[in-house]
Amino acid sequence: MKRIIATFIKEWHLMRRDIGGISLVFLMPIILVIIMALVQDAPFKDFKEIKFKTLVVDHDQSAISAKIINGLKQSNQFEMSTQELSLEEVKQVIKNGKFNFAVIIKKGVGSEIVNSGNIIANQIAAQIGIHQKMPHREQRDSNQIDLMFDPISKPTFKIAIHNALEKLVEKIQSEIILERISAIQPQKEKHRFF
Repeated sequence: MKRIIATFIKEWHLMRRDIGGISLVFLMPIILVIIMALVQDAPFKDFKEIKFKTLVVDHDQSAISAKIINGLKQSNQFEMSTQELSLEEVKQVIKNGKFNFAVIIKKGVGSEIVNSGNIIANQIAAQIGIHQKMPHREQRDSNQIDLMFDPISKPTFKIAIHNALEKLVEKIQSEIILERISAIQPQKEKHRFF
């Protein structure tokens, strides 16, 4: 026990003589944490302040495509321009670097989203015992919303835009499903919960 106490006393005398060394031991981690926080914070600040130049080509002109465009506008990350251009014109505009990316809403997207919403609502209604059904047809191609990116766009940017657009379409589709289920639910069922 005396050796341990003697070792502590010896180390204490050595540390007292080396104040510069002690200060480095405590200051270096603090400085490292501050530098790392500043380095990691800068890219996120830049990303929050950037507005991406977005071209929207709406060939569908439906209420659903208007909801998609409004959803993009509400995010405040996009500086949007809506134009009626052909696919070749869109490619040329994107290639020239006037826009970061283009959202091309093909004709029939709105009816396809509503149709898939009706199909899902019918499946849910059948599972809960409601025999009334919303009109639907077989599903066609997927949502047919194309994205075209500037050739210098990073893959992470492309994935983020794809995911954001997919979530927006899913949100719109879930709203449609809820509307359809409430529309086919019998009147007595509607009042039971109130």
